[in-house]
Amino acid sequence: MIKTALFFMLLALTVNQSVSADEVWNSTYGKVIYENEIGSTAVWSYNYQGTEGWIYIDKLAGVYQGRGTYEGYWIQASSAEKCSSQKMMNGKASPYWGKLTIQFLDPDFPSRWQAKWNYCDKKPIATWQGLPVTN
Repeated sequence: MIKTALFFMLLALTVNQSVSADEVWNSTYGKVIYENEIGSTAVWSYNYQGTEGWIYIDKLAGVYQGRGTYEGYWIQASSAEKCSSQKMMNGKASPYWGKLTIQFLDPDFPSRWQAKWNYCDKKPIATWQGLPVTN
């Protein structure tokens, strides 16, 4: 009984890790990869024209079905606009960030998404789209 319960717990952990690791999108700003989860926050990475960036999406971690609209922020080591405050990116502070609102166009994995973003605390208005990379 204990061995069976342990097996299913390990299987559940493996499934969660493989789903997030398998989520990759071709996007308006390069390839986006679902990298990790910190509490309820999903952590994505991207590389736009040689600049590495990160996206932190609140309340998305562990949600692979019935996805909707989420709030978060993007952050880079440099960008076109410097904010007056800083956000954390992999343990380092950066003044190059902005708000992000993302909407999944398909409720279940794999899903297309559309996001609005902007610099710093400004209302998100610029578009960012992602199409899932599937085998």
